[in-house]
Amino acid sequence: MKINKHTTIFLLSECSSPVTYALKGLIRDMSRIFGQEPEVTDRTSRNQIRLQAASFDHEEEFRIQSTNDYILIEGGNGLGLVFGIYHFCEHHLCVDPYEFWTDHPLKLQDEIDLPAFTFTSPVPKVRFRGWFINDEDCLIGWHDDMRISLATWEQIFETLLRAGYNMIIPGTGISASDPQLQLASEMGLWITQHHAEPLGASMFSDVFSGDDPAIPEDKERFVELYKEAIAQYKDKRVIWALGFRGQGDHSFFENDPRYDTPQKRGALISEMVELQKNLVLQMTDSPQYFVHYLYAESAELYH
Repeated sequence: MKINKHTTIFLLSECSSPVTYALKGLIRDMSRIFGQEPEVTDRTSRNQIRLQAASFDHEEEFRIQSTNDYILIEGGNGLGLVFGIYHFCEHHLCVDPYEFWTDHPLKLQDEIDLPAFTFTSPVPKVRFRGWFINDEDCLIGWHDDMRISLATWEQIFETLLRAGYNMIIPGTGISASDPQLQLASEMGLWITQHHAEPLGASMFSDVFSGDDPAIPEDKERFVELYKEAIAQYKDKRVIWALGFRGQGDHSFFENDPRYDTPQKRGALISEMVELQKNLVLQMTDSPQYFVHYLYAESAELYH
């Protein structure tokens, strides 16, 4: 089939939110390659790219079939079809997944000739694959308000998905109500949290200003912060980060001489991890995923 400026895009079913964002990327790619925005239609015809939600064994699996008359991209109505669309953009429209960041120019073409083929995606060898957006000051220079705009966050998340990832830590020191979290969720990404912010909870000092927290004295105040975060995150696709550094991004025992041995430190971290996990299980109904980062004192204890 020959893809050109007359090629239309056909939706066989109503789009989920993640597919809607991926469709926007496909339209943008085709517009830049062929010099004209493709028509999106609900009627079948020849010379068409057809997007269809379908059931597969794995939720991220997709299939692309090229015939003389149309190209069919099938996948789960979440990330399966999203990954199918972006695979097509990369391998058949020849769009670099990192194109937004590399400024790699797209070549204007009259048509792209695709042979007949069927491609079924392999199951990813790693279930959760993602990025941590850190050192955000490197990304705010072109923003007038010195905050990363939602438009830039959308490009970050789109690049992540184009490159085949499915998980994001969308910044440092963020609130569970920050808008990029909702955007990441709408685009189908799994959300996890910074190693100093278990469960995505607010920093202790941001809520209880001026206090130097200690365990067990302030355990209930930590529980309060954890419950608030769980309530805000629980309706999203979340991989809950479990751990305990204390207040901020430094070890709790730096300010508490009671925890002067690896055994005491490990026991408290284990206690807080168990507490956090139990709170999540109590406040949610569906199966949940958890992660603990081997960072700083946890890495030392692990070794």
